[in-house]
Amino acid sequence: MGEGAGAGTVQLVSLSDEQIESLSQGVAEVLFPRLKKYRPKKTMTLDQVCKYLSLSDDSIRRYVKSGSFPAPVKIKGKLQFDRDEIDYWWEQKTEESKQIFKGKNGE
Repeated sequence: MGEGAGAGTVQLVSLSDEQIESLSQGVAEVLFPRLKKYRPKKTMTLDQVCKYLSLSDDSIRRYVKSGSFPAPVKIKGKLQFDRDEIDYWWEQKTEESKQIFKGKNGE
């Protein structure tokens, strides 16, 4: 075999920060729902979510109503939120904030 990529050859590539972020988001979107089904759900009440995120219940309700926040389910008469979905939402919001801040500072 001559030079070049062949069977069993590993080729290294360099990715920009944006490409890495895009790739990691794509992987998370594919794997996150699949991984969730293998773990028991950790649920939180509205009050727990408010304390966990340091947000008011009015804010959480507005986010839910607008569709921009993970929807709760009713379990035994109480609204329950999936903690993994809350964590994922928070990660996305944190990343959005970083990008906005990065853009404003010209970085």
